[in-house]
Amino acid sequence: SACFRRNCAFLYYEAYRCEFYSFDLKDIEYISSMYYNKDEVIRFSSSLGKFVGYTEFGVKNAKRWNNDSSILSNWRAQKEAYCKHNIDNYYQNTLTKSVQPSVTIKSVTPSGGHHPAMLVCSIYNFYPKHIKVSWLRNHEEVSSDVTSTVEMEDGDWYYQIHSHLEYTPRSGEKISCKVEHVSLKDPIITDWSKYLSYLFVSNLSMFNLSVFHLFNPSIHSFICRALIKPEATKLLNIK
Repeated sequence: SACFRRNCAFLYYEAYRCEFYSFDLKDIEYISSMYYNKDEVIRFSSSLGKFVGYTEFGVKNAKRWNNDSSILSNWRAQKEAYCKHNIDNYYQNTLTKSVQPSVTIKSVTPSGGHHPAMLVCSIYNFYPKHIKVSWLRNHEEVSSDVTSTVEMEDGDWYYQIHSHLEYTPRSGEKISCKVEHVSLKDPIITDWSKYLSYLFVSNLSMFNLSVFHLFNPSIHSFICRALIKPEATKLLNIK
């Protein structure tokens, strides 16, 4: 029950929840909490099989209800009646669904640390929540200089997570981000070299390119006229 009047100073409400952490649903816990003015007063937990009070009023009533076998019997039955019934429905329609993540890698400037470079592997739009992210260096898993955020909710059932790798670049090495998720038959392995190639083509700020498309009945051709800054001549081997 609750008070809905605008000038009402007190609020009482109850919250029921079913918690479980495995797909076989063997660890379901039914929890019923009673609140007064945002403070939890008393709770019933199916794992404990009894009430626990958190205020003077709650402790008093927990003792009284725990001594009543008919009350305890009724509340203990809620795990099957309330949780099992509803979870079975949700499990079939929601919890068995999965969505594959999208993965991107970018380079950022490290704020400190012992290495001059840092990569961020960002994983977006995956469901369910649990996911494993790791870094590979020349196909070997990296165990140091790695930090990751927790899985963050997007608010639309999807999640995102970000993993950071601090490193010192070496010539010819291959760095990859590996993502494992229940929605994937095989892990997603994304190479940083792929993004290097893309950045080289798309983000060379030293060029101003003007492209002209010339049409000829017998031939299609593109002529690319580049206005090249002096520092770019060595890069392109232009004299």
